[in-house]
Amino acid sequence: MQRIIKVNQNIKQVKGRDFSTHLTINDGESIEEKEFQYVKANGIYPAYHSLLFVINKNENAHIELTTNNRIFAEEITGLPNINARLLELYQTAIKNKNVTIDVDVK
Repeated sequence: MQRIIKVNQNIKQVKGRDFSTHLTINDGESIEEKEFQYVKANGIYPAYHSLLFVINKNENAHIELTTNNRIFAEEITGLPNINARLLELYQTAIKNKNVTIDVDVK
């Protein structure tokens, strides 16, 4: 049985093309808080980068992701956008780490 990891992803646009992403990662045994800062990024990159951080730290897990980025949630659940390279990196990571993901938008 896969471990269940609950991830709450909150992305904020600080100004212009600067973003911050706050993650709360609950693996059932501990809760980790992680913050990322992005400068001159597009709006979707922080979502992918922070989720890939979680995926790459875990194998054989099921991630229950809650995000405030509706477009990102749609993209990783089957409605790809122009960010084909980021989606490709995500798909490769979940396959290599044997990770499954459910997404909810808050």
